[in-house]
Amino acid sequence: EHLEANALTTVLVDSADGAGWPDAVCALRDHLTGVQEAGRAWSGAGDDPLGAELAPWLTDAAIEAEAGLAALRLIQQTYPVTRVSGDRAGEVVGPDPELAMIHAFALVFSWSAARGSKRVVFGPRFAFYPAVVQLEDGSPGLDVDLAVVEGQSAIDRLCRVALARYRAWARTRGSGDASRAVVGDVALPFPDARLD
Repeated sequence: EHLEANALTTVLVDSADGAGWPDAVCALRDHLTGVQEAGRAWSGAGDDPLGAELAPWLTDAAIEAEAGLAALRLIQQTYPVTRVSGDRAGEVVGPDPELAMIHAFALVFSWSAARGSKRVVFGPRFAFYPAVVQLEDGSPGLDVDLAVVEGQSAIDRLCRVALARYRAWARTRGSGDASRAVVGDVALPFPDARLD
């Protein structure tokens, strides 16, 4: 819960019903993009032993970051946006069902790839720690609550948030809330085909 990706996901969840969602998505986008850039920065390290040791971790981190970015793209697709014409007049454009579905599939496929990771880079999905404790009679025992950790991946949490948002949007499709549309000079976190 102390990972930056998890804290930024909490900010996103807290701002999901307000006008601050683009800033929250941008903050997470920048963090995940930075993780991907770290891998590219070390890829040219040559014979550096640290680069060789980090390589598999950075590869897995980049795959997981891509799943997180897919989640953010899907989240953006569930919000209405404002298309501004040359005379600064705006038109609210709701979510496009086909585009949203394509982004949902992209998320599921990239998340599936991320879940195949052998390394823990964004928090454990399942981990076991040998939490040996002393029992009341003085003999050793295993503290199961300390030993087994499940469901602590920040990427899994972000993907679930995105899919829950998509599901909620799909159930209420057609009753879009234009008040949540991005207006003014607020830039969208990702390019959006609805504005072309």
